[in-house]
Order: sequence, then C-alpha cells, then structure tokens
Amino acid sequence: MRYLNAAVEPYAAVNPTTLHNKGKENIISAWQQDRYSNGGASGFVAGVSFDGGKSWDLSSLPFNRCVSGGLPYDRVTDPWISFAPDGTAYLSALLINKVNNTNSAIAAMTSKNGGRSWSKPVIAKADLGPSVLNDKETITADPIHSNIAYMVWTRFKFFPNNQISNPTWFAKTTDGGQTWRSKIIFRPGLDNNTVGSIIVANPKNGILHHFFILVINKNGNKTSFILMQTSKDQGETWSKARVVTPIVLPETIAGGTGQDLVGAFSYLSVDIRSSITVTFSPVINPKTGTLYITWEDARFSDGQITEVASSFSTDGGQTWSKPTRVNRSTGKPAFQPTIGLNDRGIVGISYYQFTNQAPTNSLPVHYLFKASYNGGKSYTNPAITITRPFNMLTAPFVSGGFFVGDYQGMVTIRDTFYPFFTKVNSKRETDRTNIFVSRIRLPKR
Repeated sequence: MRYLNAAVEPYAAVNPTTLHNKGKENIISAWQQDRYSNGGASGFVAGVSFDGGKSWDLSSLPFNRCVSGGLPYDRVTDPWISFAPDGTAYLSALLINKVNNTNSAIAAMTSKNGGRSWSKPVIAKADLGPSVLNDKETITADPIHSNIAYMVWTRFKFFPNNQISNPTWFAKTTDGGQTWRSKIIFRPGLDNNTVGSIIVANPKNGILHHFFILVINKNGNKTSFILMQTSKDQGETWSKARVVTPIVLPETIAGGTGQDLVGAFSYLSVDIRSSITVTFSPVINPKTGTLYITWEDARFSDGQITEVASSFSTDGGQTWSKPTRVNRSTGKPAFQPTIGLNDRGIVGISYYQFTNQAPTNSLPVHYLFKASYNGGKSYTNPAITITRPFNMLTAPFVSGGFFVGDYQGMVTIRDTFYPFFTKVNSKRETDRTNIFVSRIRLPKR
C-alpha cells in the first residue's frame, strides 16, 4: 500500500560556509515522500533554506525513476546529508526495486550551490535478486578534505537454509562523489547482524568514529550492543570494534518479513516501528573531541518499556560514562532520540513520548526536547514540548508497526537547536504525516 502524501524520516545538515552570515544560513533537509507499507517511498523531497530556516524551497530529488534523470529503481529510502568544509553537500540514498525483483543499491549525489541543483546520482554498490539487500546507509563528508566523503551500510545476505551474513560495508570517494570504492570493514559472523552505521568525524584531526548496532544470535537468544570503530587514515584501516554500551530491549515484535525487528515494540497492544533496529544518534564536540550518544533502551524499567538513554566519552571512545535516562519517567515509552550540540557546548536531545492521555481510538504522542548544561551528566526538567499530542494510529503502517521514520534530524546554528521531525495529521488520512522544523534557543545559565 502506498500512503499518498505521507512524508516521513527527515534528515538535515547546515552549510558551514554560511554560518558567519547571520540570517542567511543555508540548511538542507531531505525526507521520504509517499511511503509504502512494504518498504521505501516513491521518492525524496528536499527542503532548502537560505535564511536560517525561515523559508523553504521544495524540490524532488532525481534518485530513482520517480523523477526525470533518476536511476532505474522503483523506490528510495533512508536519506542522509552531510556538508563538506567548502560547502559541497553530499546526499545518500538506498534504492530498491519492489515491482519485479528486490534489487538494491547504495547511491549518492552532490550539490555545489546549497541544494539549488544536484548532480546525477552515482552508485557505490548494487546487488541483484532477493538474496541480498543493501540497507541503512549514511554519508559523512570528511571535515578537512572537501573532495572526500564516506558511506557506511549493512549488506544483508540471506541463505536458503535461513542463515544470514550481514557485514558492514564502507565506501569512499576522493573525487567529490564522481566515483566510489567499497569494502567490508566489519564481519559479525554467521547469523549475527550489524545495522545502523553512522560515521562521526573529528573536525580537528580527521579521525573517523564509526558507530553501529551489533546483534548477537546464540541459539535464538539475541543480545544487542552499540559498537564503535575508529580510523586515523581516512577509512583505509579501522580499529578493532569496542563496545560503547549493551542495549536492554523491550518486548520486540515480528515484522511482515517474519524477521525479528529489534527496533519495534508493542504499547497498549499496538505495534510501533521505531526503526529496523534500535535508534541511536551520536555527535562530537568539535572543540574538545568529546563524543555523545543517545539511544533507545529499556534498562530503566527492567525491560518493560523503551526509553531514551545517553552517554559520553572524553577519551575518543575508549571509555563511556554510565548511561543516563533522558526522558521523564512516566511509565510511557519514549523513543527515537536525536542529539545535537550547540556552540556553547550544550547537549540537546529530541524524542517522541506517549502521553498520559488515552482517548478511545487514539494513541497520543508528542515530540519533546531536553538539554544538558553539564556535558551530558543530567538533563533539564521539565522537557520542552515541541508539539501538542497527535494520534500515532494515523501514521503509515509498515512492517513492524506505525511509522514516522527510522530516525529524525537535527542541526544547530550557533546557540540554537533546529529539530526536524515527522508529525502525524491526526484527522487527515489522505495526508497522514508532514515534516516540520522547530527552533529552540535555550536560556543562558
């Protein structure tokens, strides 16, 4: 089923070359448009602003055959954006065919003019047939060399005996996105799973920090971890992966594929698809190199409900602080956190949380924001309410449950946070979800 007009899963980035020009900052956001219930969307839409988010110009991105000049794929998903130091925007996508086969590809395009126009998409990795699926790519521009960028993703391999092999793949361009070369950088072993890869780069020294989820399957018993690798040579070699944190999962559900979706959970007998895996979001302090991460975790409720946790590392990821609960404990699930850091060193986390109100035929959820003024040790109370409650039951229903995306986005401009998020239109089934951005400027302390 195609959910016409349903927009989900925004990501965003801000052009570093425009930050000195107050009121004329260039921001690009991209999201899925017309989401399908069985995977992917009809196309991507980009929102481009040249006035710090006050106004937006919208355009369709030519990734797939939905737009003239696109590649021969039916659907597209997982938009991700990163700016190079010279203002080049890199935008990546997962391309899939669902009509006649399940071919998949990882591709990227670039813009040299702040998102006004885009290059033709270039494929970094493509596979044919239903036995292989490339999934959950992200892209990161090198913070020092503008012609270099990196992509990471999971390549699922399905065998006839129901075994799987899901290594993490890495691709690198050294010519501004014209060509890519790819390789495996982490092998989880047979029947184990990696997914959700994100690279965070240190702008001072160029060190790359690769975060990802590892799911270990022992005789059907699954345990999940967030791991991190580092590279000091622009991705040519990678360190041994270290555990950032184990993850305590809430009750999981089986998706439409029959596979266990560890990022899906049940609440009041309703299935919610938060992600194909646990949602997490990392960020680095460009001045100090301190790493921060937030993720979904059920440890604070003894495994009963998913909530928002955070941790930080001051030694490049060698050790991590004890996880802190971000959301207020209400007995209601909180999920899909996104993290940002402003130029005053304040950490901000946005997330969804179900409300205490439960009208008949409704499942109210709202979007919230919390800040940490002490480097991630604790978070302010009460939370800033970004949206009034909306009915999650009107969101598109995909494999795993009701769905607003596998992630949301956030940028910061000087001391201000700009969360990008999906909001459900509770009474408009022909226009179920839209993309919004909020502006949060915190008081000084």
